[in-house]
Amino acid sequence: MALAQASSFMVQDELTGEWVLFAPKRTARPHDTFLFAEDDGNPGIPPKEARCHICPSELPPAEFLSVPASGEAPFFAVPNAFPAVGTQPGQPYGHQEVLIEGISHESVKRWSASALADMLGFWAKRMTAAAEDPRIGYVVVFKNEGAAAGASLHHPHSQLWATGFVPPRMQSWQTQWHYLSAYRKRCPFCHEIDDRSGGALVVYEDAYALAYAHPAARFAYEVRIVPKRHVDHLGKTHAAERQSLANALAVCLRFIRGKGAAYNIFTQDLLRDPDQHAELRLVPRLTTWAGVEISSGFYINPVTPEDAAKAYRSA
Repeated sequence: MALAQASSFMVQDELTGEWVLFAPKRTARPHDTFLFAEDDGNPGIPPKEARCHICPSELPPAEFLSVPASGEAPFFAVPNAFPAVGTQPGQPYGHQEVLIEGISHESVKRWSASALADMLGFWAKRMTAAAEDPRIGYVVVFKNEGAAAGASLHHPHSQLWATGFVPPRMQSWQTQWHYLSAYRKRCPFCHEIDDRSGGALVVYEDAYALAYAHPAARFAYEVRIVPKRHVDHLGKTHAAERQSLANALAVCLRFIRGKGAAYNIFTQDLLRDPDQHAELRLVPRLTTWAGVEISSGFYINPVTPEDAAKAYRSA
């Protein structure tokens, strides 16, 4: 199949070795027309006349991959209508889902810790379902909230990507992870938990979870949120752990809400490597990469991890 005819295709830069996934059909994605502006005086709820493209009541029942059981939070999974990966010949293999989080348009930054725990439970459920395909090697669930974070729709939602290939950044991560594991004779995150617990970088801590300012953050106020138990991925956490992760996330989102900032959250899993440590990564989008970051890959962060942690604790 000619590249120009394929719905998506990958090309490697022969000088850098970096891969680019071209998905021209994604230019047809719908975009909400109202602003994403939000601060403490504006919950970011769209005008009543604005059309929502992913309200569950507007979607045909046949589209749903997952619907809530009786008593469960109203979360739904549907196939991504504009995928960059797929199962057609010539496409990079994979699945993409849109995870619709509730029937309200209220910003996730305003959700209770209990509601956030329900969201993480839904993420865990969909990650586990995606891993049932033996051709899948990598799964990531991520949330983009706000235009600066890449969101095009306002209704609370996340996305799941499950791919047959492992992205190059994750290949490098895996290599370094196993090097550190062998050097320290233990999991790198378990080492970090012991090293950071009770320290200056802590944002939130309880019996089950630790949130701390990323010591080598590429973005200002970037935070790692991890379960204290050594558990491979979010799908293997238990309800109490997810509630603790959600408690930590709620503390972080309170700070982000006060800043009126866009943000990304993600969690990922290498399916063929069962000895990882689950992580949620929170990335506020308060700074913009400019020429030096784009050209060199060298990141400039104007906020130290200690100052970031202090700002979260004071929010």
